Amino acid sequence: MNGQRKFVLVVLFAIVSLTYWEGCPFAYNEPDNFGGLKFGQDLTKQMKPCPFVSLASGARIADFKKIKASGARCHFGNFENDGHYGLFNMGSIEAEVEDVEADQIDGKLVHVYLGFVPKKTVMFAILEERYGKPTAQWEEPWTAPGSLKVKTTMKRAEWNGRKVSIKFDQVDAVSLGNVDFVTDAWMNYQKSLKAKAQQAESEKIKKQAEEKAERIKKAANGL
Repeated sequence: MNGQRKFVLVVLFAIVSLTYWEGCPFAYNEPDNFGGLKFGQDLTKQMKPCPFVSLASGARIADFKKIKASGARCHFGNFENDGHYGLFNMGSIEAEVEDVEADQIDGKLVHVYLGFVPKKTVMFAILEERYGKPTAQWEEPWTAPGSLKVKTTMKRAEWNGRKVSIKFDQVDAVSLGNVDFVTDAWMNYQKSLKAKAQQAESEKIKKQAEEKAERIKKAANGL
């Protein structure tokens, strides 16, 4: 009897676990790294700096010939201690993208950006193959910034994880696409930047209103 009860409990636990994972709003195959670079750790200790060329102005540019010839993974950037880097020789994914960038906060990798051209790759299929079905997928209206104001549709998808999530955006009409691997630390940082920008805009509007009221008052006193 005890053996039967134990068997039943094991089966019930398995069913509950399967139901939980199938209905879980998180990506099943959540990454803890990008190309071997661990999130939450210092990327500069996981790869070497790239060779560069110094210009007469004092600026530095990546030495792409040496980078390509070496074949070794390397980072280039963080010139103003902003934690922003370009990543090179990151493996087979580089054949599918135009750009690989990364951001660190307090010396820890928190964000990786991939820029790609939709006509040159099947990025969504690659992500789906590696990480499974997205936890969300949809389309929404999109208007190009600037004077052209092209109106079209943006394809979007998300793989939501507990610590690392993936965000996919693609606009076929203008051949633009990007993938962002984001951590909670990066999302919180972006929220703080947005809050500061909103606060600055609010203070600007308030100051403009006060100046306008003062001009009106001065003008009225002169009547």
